[in-house]
Amino acid sequence: MKIKLLFIAISVILAITISSVALVSILVAPSPLTTPSKGPAPPQLTEDQKREAVSVALSDPFVGSILSRSNWTLTELGAWVESGRVVGAALLIRLEEPAWVSGTFRDLGGRSYRAKLWVGSLHVLVDLSAKRVAAVSPGMARPPADPPEAVVDEAVRAVAAQKLGARPVLAGVFYTDEHPAGLAFFTATVRGKEVVVAVDVARGVVVDKYSGEVARP
Repeated sequence: MKIKLLFIAISVILAITISSVALVSILVAPSPLTTPSKGPAPPQLTEDQKREAVSVALSDPFVGSILSRSNWTLTELGAWVESGRVVGAALLIRLEEPAWVSGTFRDLGGRSYRAKLWVGSLHVLVDLSAKRVAAVSPGMARPPADPPEAVVDEAVRAVAAQKLGARPVLAGVFYTDEHPAGLAFFTATVRGKEVVVAVDVARGVVVDKYSGEVARP
């Protein structure tokens, strides 16, 4: 199994927040490569709405605290559409260098979950009517090193190491209803291929359905 881990929301795997498919469905910014389709054109953001969305996103304390740790680039900015009506904006922001983040994230449904991870990108939804950030979803990056804090016991890492046959680096831990004690993601290069292994922290076992070879973007 190949898992697209770099620069995508890890919640695609966990199914707890915005998935890549959902994001694509709400990012409707025009593209010169898009083939015109029949029917009315999808709603677009005005230039004023784009500026306001960026301003709101950057003014959010949590988003701002993450972006302050690395240079970054706004790579996507499109309309967040519901029932054919623009309700906000969807932004994809990529960090130049991975940043270790510990905090509470919010998904599109308004649910919150905790995570500690190396962040490589952020998906941000901005509610233009309320002028607030409605959701922040992290994309887990390839870890440059071990985290700057102790997150899991070495016994948990040992479980991943036994599976991989190599010493892994912790990429992140997600705390969900299914895994309240944490689901830890480790990566290592095995025979020239990057592999991710998920370990249930409470039980100390590998969760195979979340483990596999990392697909290159």
